[in-house]
Amino acid sequence: MNRPVTLTAPNMQQTTYTYGKGGLIDVVTVDSVAYISNIDYNARGQRTGVWFGNGSKTRYE
Repeated sequence: MNRPVTLTAPNMQQTTYTYGKGGLIDVVTVDSVAYISNIDYNARGQRTGVWFGNGSKTRYE
């Protein structure tokens, strides 16, 4: 789908994106540490919830 999977910053820090259904971002890790562990979307592709690597979550209405 021509979407970035891994980006490397000048300081060699690697950000990795994992995509789910519909090609939307599902997980974001930085140097193998999950910063975003899950993102939920509605039928229109809008975010409805984000779960962060530290266990906190944000819900959107």
